[in-house]
Amino acid sequence: MIASSAYKAYKNTLANTTDDRLNIIGIMYDGALSYAVKAKEAIENKNILEKVYAIERLNSILLALRNVLDVKNYPEAGKFLESIYDFLLLQTLKANLNNNIEEMEVVIRYLQKMSEIWNKDVLKK
Repeated sequence: MIASSAYKAYKNTLANTTDDRLNIIGIMYDGALSYAVKAKEAIENKNILEKVYAIERLNSILLALRNVLDVKNYPEAGKFLESIYDFLLLQTLKANLNNNIEEMEVVIRYLQKMSEIWNKDVLKK
């Protein structure tokens, strides 16, 4: 699986860091997933303020995850993950503009899988 090998390569990027940093990324995935679910629920409930808040937080986390990628030293894995984050940001924008639950569900599915891969292949949970 490409995603799994990308994460393994990305883990090597972080080899000189502490386990805390690896755990922080896992926490960021969990936070992003939580805000994506909250955004979906807010869209369903037509709660604009909650939707905007959740999407702002989700986008902040996705941008932070994207910005810590080491594309210079690990171009293949970095570019792969960068494209996923860009896709998720675009999907979130579309879901926000269109109040579209299905588009937000795509974001949720991706984040669930990414979190699962991170926990299984990187953190070995």
